[in-house]
Order: sequence, then C-alpha cells, then structure tokens
Amino acid sequence: MRNQKLTFGVLAMSVLLTFSACQKDNAIKPVVEEAALEFESEVYQLPDIDDLENPVVTGDTETTLFSTQTSNNTVSPERRLSYILKQLRLDENQRRAVRAYVEQHAVCIEEHRSKVQEMHQQLLRKANAAREDYIMAYKAGRITKPELDEKLKALQGKLREEIQKLEQKQFHIRIMRKCRAELFTNIASVLNPEQKHKFRRWVQSL
Repeated sequence: MRNQKLTFGVLAMSVLLTFSACQKDNAIKPVVEEAALEFESEVYQLPDIDDLENPVVTGDTETTLFSTQTSNNTVSPERRLSYILKQLRLDENQRRAVRAYVEQHAVCIEEHRSKVQEMHQQLLRKANAAREDYIMAYKAGRITKPELDEKLKALQGKLREEIQKLEQKQFHIRIMRKCRAELFTNIASVLNPEQKHKFRRWVQSL
C-alpha cells in the first residue's frame, strides 16, 4: 500500500512539473513571436547604402523614362537586420534599447539619404529631357528608329556613369556609413558575450 502511495505521489509530481513547464513555455512563446513580428516592421528595414550610392539605371526604350531603382526589396533575408535580431533572442530591455538605436539611426541618415536621392533626381531630369528631344527628332523623321535606340542606350550609359562618379554625394555617403557603424556598435553594447559573438559574425558577413 505504501508503495502504491509512493508511486502515485511520484506520478503526481511528474504531472505537476510537466504542467508547470508547459505553462512556462506557453508564456515565453508569445513573447518570442511578438518580438519576431516587431523586427519585421518598417523601422528595422535598413536601406542598403551601397545600393543607394550606385542604384540601377533603368529605361533605355522609346516608351520608358529613365529611372533609378535599388535592390533593397530583393536583399536576401540573411542580410537583413531583422534576421539577426530574431536569432539573438533579445530580452525586453535589449529590444527596447535596440529599437531606440535603430530609430536614432533613421534620423542620422535621413537628411543625407534625401540629399543623395535629390542629386540623382537632378541627373535623371536632365537625361529624360535629352531623351524627349531624341524621341521628338525620331517622330519628326530626323533620325531613324535604330539611331534612336542607339542614342537612348548611349544616354543611359552616360547617366549611369554620371551617377557613379557624382563627387558631391560622397560626403553624404560617408556620413551614412558612419551612422551605420555607430548603430552596430550601439547594438553590440547591449548584448551578452554569446549574442555579441553572433552579431559581430553577421556584421562581418555583410
């Protein structure tokens, strides 16, 4: 009889411990899922500075204006800040600090990002005005279709080169890179040694 009571007691304790562990897991899981969703928000989507410095120039046809586009939306998930932040399993205090640093970074780069984009827009407006002149010449019969295509392709190449060699924007690019380095330093400052090691390896892989 005593053995039966002992066995029952052990079983009851096992059930209690299992139930407590499940409660703990269920308490942690929503927090982890909530953090993962937070890191997918727009504030954590950092612009690619290399891409901003040298965007892709599109449009070399009669029907398409010249424009620039970045590949920020096609960056592999592993290169996104949200990816590594989810891997680090940050606690609430760390998440709060990281969000503040990311918001500071957005303020730090915004003016310089806008300046670079406006410089690119000025070159685009100039190229599209020249493009319109060529199209008008083609419609008036002063140049042939092959000549139009050749001129548009050459104009696109010139635009791409002007954007790449635009010296005035380098000051703003340097400031943005400095802002980015400060962001990564600040994030690392609130991590424990294991998290810091993972984060620095991710930064080095960029």
